[in-house]
Amino acid sequence: MTAFPSGSLQRSSRRRRIMRRRTIAALGFFLVLGGLLLAGRPFEGSAARERKGRLSKVDRAIRSRALATIEDGRNISRFDTFGDEASGAIR
Repeated sequence: MTAFPSGSLQRSSRRRRIMRRRTIAALGFFLVLGGLLLAGRPFEGSAARERKGRLSKVDRAIRSRALATIEDGRNISRFDTFGDEASGAIR
């Protein structure tokens, strides 16, 4: 005689098959749903690639001012004496 009656083994086996089918169905559903959501969205870089090389008026002004500020800093570092000419250090 077995520890479990044959009817309970068949029921637990059937439950496992049902759970396995439900799990596979749920995974399939979420994969299809995710694919549909991603298919409806444009890729992140597409808009940036379309605008490449074109800056707005504000962006051009900001870039121009930033480049001018950098150039001013370079000129200060190269040519400003910071008061050293008074002490005779510069010849």
